[in-house]
Amino acid sequence: MKIHYIYMILNQSLQLMTKKSLLFLVLCICISIGAVSQVTQTNKIIKKTGLLTAGFYQNNQKLNWKSLNNVVANDQKATEILQSVKDQQMIGSALSLGGAGLMCVGAAVSFVNTIQNIQRLSAGQFPRTSSAGLGILLVGGAAYFASVPFSIKVAKAMDRAVNEYNSTLGGIAGRVQPMELNFGLTSNGVGMVLRF
Repeated sequence: MKIHYIYMILNQSLQLMTKKSLLFLVLCICISIGAVSQVTQTNKIIKKTGLLTAGFYQNNQKLNWKSLNNVVANDQKATEILQSVKDQQMIGSALSLGGAGLMCVGAAVSFVNTIQNIQRLSAGQFPRTSSAGLGILLVGGAAYFASVPFSIKVAKAMDRAVNEYNSTLGGIAGRVQPMELNFGLTSNGVGMVLRF
């Protein structure tokens, strides 16, 4: 009777230790998956889309044109792709910045003319008609919208260069598939499947 009682206590203790060990093992595997995926994906450039986060990122740092060129400098094909659209990037940037500046100046001139005309009307004078502000605003808008085709071409080239860079990453980072950890019921209880 005492032997049977001791056996039951040891068996329950062993089962409890096994459950704790199994839980600890699962926890360690889950943590290691995250660590491995972070280590192997550090050089990869990702593209984020969104209102405030749009752009290319590496290690959670946003890459502008210059830093993207620096990152892909070791990849000859990606560098050639970016260099082929360098002129378009400069033209598009100049047109968009210049157009935005002219639109601001045109809006300011139109605003000042409107204020002056209100003052003239209140003084009993006829308002002056001046379309200088509107003209500047329209020229700025045209310049800004003329930059759109250049920006689209540059964005497509940047996508191609980033895809080329990511496909030629050396070592583990170029070959890592997403890791997956699944749990399910089996004939022996709960099963765990780790795919990598």
